[in-house]
Amino acid sequence: MVYTDDMGAIMRFAEGKMAIVDGRALTRDDNESGMNVCVISREFAQGNGLGTGDMLTLKLGTELFEQFKGLGSVAGTPTRYKPAEKEVMLEIVGIYLDVDATIPQSKMPNWSYSTSTVFVPKALLPIDEAALSNHVFSPAEFSFIIENAWDIPAFIETAEPVFAEMGMRLVFHDDGWTEIVDAFKAAERLSLIRIPIMAAAVVAATVFVVYLFIGRKKTEYAIMRALGTPRGVSARSLFIPLMALTVPAVLAGSGAAWVYAVNTAANNQTLTALAEHAAIPSVPLAVAMGCILGEILLALVTALLLLRRLGKQAPLALLRSGSK
Repeated sequence: MVYTDDMGAIMRFAEGKMAIVDGRALTRDDNESGMNVCVISREFAQGNGLGTGDMLTLKLGTELFEQFKGLGSVAGTPTRYKPAEKEVMLEIVGIYLDVDATIPQSKMPNWSYSTSTVFVPKALLPIDEAALSNHVFSPAEFSFIIENAWDIPAFIETAEPVFAEMGMRLVFHDDGWTEIVDAFKAAERLSLIRIPIMAAAVVAATVFVVYLFIGRKKTEYAIMRALGTPRGVSARSLFIPLMALTVPAVLAGSGAAWVYAVNTAANNQTLTALAEHAAIPSVPLAVAMGCILGEILLALVTALLLLRRLGKQAPLALLRSGSK
């Protein structure tokens, strides 16, 4: 009998060497609610004709013994323990299976479990926690979970020396999180460089396109001015077509980029592998609208400045420069 408040914290489950093949594992909710539930091995279930949803009647003892693969616990000698007295009826909510072979398990017997092991919520332990004050725990008898993955490096840095002083080695399974963090931070640093470069490229491209459009229309503007067309009317004849092309182009390009970004993020294997986390494969609407309006505003301001510069020049000078 193994008492636990969270099976996910047990090392063999965390490392994927034991897996739930039917039903579910025990959780903190089971322990906090004092649920009469249990998880058994597939071999135990098949040997006794049991399955998830069935009831299992057991007697709980008051003696604690060290876990050992070959024996289930080292209480193999009847004289070492008192008869179990507290009878409970437990619902089988999960069935587990050892994924690895027997030989690797035998090399770590204190961290491995016999096929007769039954996992139950710690709340069912029939003794008061005060009675545990004199119990000598082995390293295999306790484990932990760090809920916030970003706290892992700080935890390791703080806890590892403490464990070393106690003569123990900290074994931590993070599913490769530290490597993910390093890659994420590298990408973050790269993005801090890429974002200003890309923003500068967008600004330069927008200014250049507006400059080319108005530059090519400079002769038409000069002719209208030479024929007596007011400066404002001449400027609007260039400004309105420019914005009529710019606004749809920016909207279409931004929409296509948004769809591409969403699809790329949604199909990213790293994000889809995070089953317990909801990644948002999109761009905040406020950010997207700000970028779109910013680009349109940039084109508008650039066009107004260039048209203002044209308006200050004499029509004849514009015709001469346009003919070169």
